[in-house]
Amino acid sequence: MTSAALHLALSAVNSNPTSLFVRYTSMLSGRDKFCRLAQYFSRLMVHILSQRPYTREKPSLADWLATFIKVQTAMATTRKIMRAGKFVEFLQLFVRTLLVRSEDE
Repeated sequence: MTSAALHLALSAVNSNPTSLFVRYTSMLSGRDKFCRLAQYFSRLMVHILSQRPYTREKPSLADWLATFIKVQTAMATTRKIMRAGKFVEFLQLFVRTLLVRSEDE
């Protein structure tokens, strides 16, 4: 790959929207940890509530169980969506590495 092609690729990866996207996704790690905590807590609650016997006098138990299952599913989906864009950061680092290696030669 020629030096001009590397500079062109680096300028495309370092464009303003890409840099903003990379900065935003790197801030998502705290949000991902919170979503993971909520997801695993709801998994624990589903397990605990499913072990209790269900009676007709306590229909709220089934409601709570359904609520925690929805929270668990929503948090899992949210985490998948947040992790989907992480490849852009790795792509940007890869292009920078190629540029530095070509300048060293």
